[in-house]
Amino acid sequence: MDNVNLQRIIDSPDSSGTVKLPAGEFEGPFVVSRPCTIVGSNTTLWRKSGTVAEIRSRGVCLKNVQIEVTGDCENEVALHSLDPAVGTENTVIYGRTLGVSGEDGFWGIPKVISPGKIAPDCPFEIIIEIETAAQTDIVSNIVGLSVSPRTVPAGRSEVKLIVEPLSEGTVIYGDIEFRSKLVRRTYLSLSADTEAVSRSGEKLYTAPVERAEPAQNTPVTPRTGYVPQRMAPQPAAANAPAAAQTSSVLPDNGRLIRGQRVNVADILGDGEITAELFYTSMDTKLDIDTYTFLLNEEKMAENDESLIFFGNERSSDGSVFYTDDGQHRLIHLDLKRVPRSVQFISIAFSIYGGDPQNNFSKLHGAVVVFRCNDKTAEFPLDGLFAETTVVAAELYRRGDIWKLSAVGQGYRRGLKPLCESFGLVIMDS
Repeated sequence: MDNVNLQRIIDSPDSSGTVKLPAGEFEGPFVVSRPCTIVGSNTTLWRKSGTVAEIRSRGVCLKNVQIEVTGDCENEVALHSLDPAVGTENTVIYGRTLGVSGEDGFWGIPKVISPGKIAPDCPFEIIIEIETAAQTDIVSNIVGLSVSPRTVPAGRSEVKLIVEPLSEGTVIYGDIEFRSKLVRRTYLSLSADTEAVSRSGEKLYTAPVERAEPAQNTPVTPRTGYVPQRMAPQPAAANAPAAAQTSSVLPDNGRLIRGQRVNVADILGDGEITAELFYTSMDTKLDIDTYTFLLNEEKMAENDESLIFFGNERSSDGSVFYTDDGQHRLIHLDLKRVPRSVQFISIAFSIYGGDPQNNFSKLHGAVVVFRCNDKTAEFPLDGLFAETTVVAAELYRRGDIWKLSAVGQGYRRGLKPLCESFGLVIMDS
């Protein structure tokens, strides 16, 4: 079974609200978008880097599941929850959490401890210096190995692993659990041999000094005072065909949905409009640039100056321009001044750098905000995963009326194919 089919299982709880996962290892990312109890059966959800599982609904409980970032997990978010009260039971995690009450923060716990050969027939002590973000119980699942202390507070602690005398030739391999709301495991291996190379009482692990927190873990608050809502609506697939919806009003929550079309003047008035991307958090540092395409009736750019971005900040007539004050990257649109030759205006966001691992799965709570004076409209960019570029919205003419379409179309191969679809030639560097 692949991750697409597993995602379909997650999206389809039974009548009791339970999702039963099959045994096996499944590569993420995965999204839980409705209340349910997810029950694993020797199930591992993994990803080399980036968020493995994202909880976007209240009333979710995870049971008997392992969630693992298989690469360098000390600073990678494995589980991101928009509900801090997400339930867990026997849920093992390798990596950080974001939004899980009592679990967020740095965990310096080794994956493996391997002292090698120890002297037979005498006790042996291993010392590890760990760091935990919450009070943690330590449980040995290895016969003949005890731990002291059995409970440590949040912060840095020294722990002794005490091995009972072993007869020559004995091999030990097993795990030690660090239990808070979630479970973290360390695997230990050693053997008793007269040619011992390890000394009792040595410190075999010291938790590293905490590296930088995942970028932007708190809401971004612009000077205008706008703060995005933290609980995202139910997601839709990024590339799924959108149902065409034309309306002059926004839903009660003031948010557009993918595929919806509205008259710009009805929701924003007829002044200058700004468009800006906000988000609540990032798993890793992303540099997201804004690109605005001015297109003719055939949805093609007339020339290179039809792309407004950091390298060409203003259209020749000044009706569309880009500003970046170091905190806000804004597109400004004076629709009354846009020349008639421009029939479509496409607004896109693209992650700089070309690394496919840096994609929109690592951006959470993303929402495009359109503002005109005191009026605001929002469009959440949910349902994006491996995409590195997204066309967020499109403005288009119908006679003398400008309309706004919520698009949310993602591109996995980056900005170049999007530019080429509009007739712009992008040279490879």
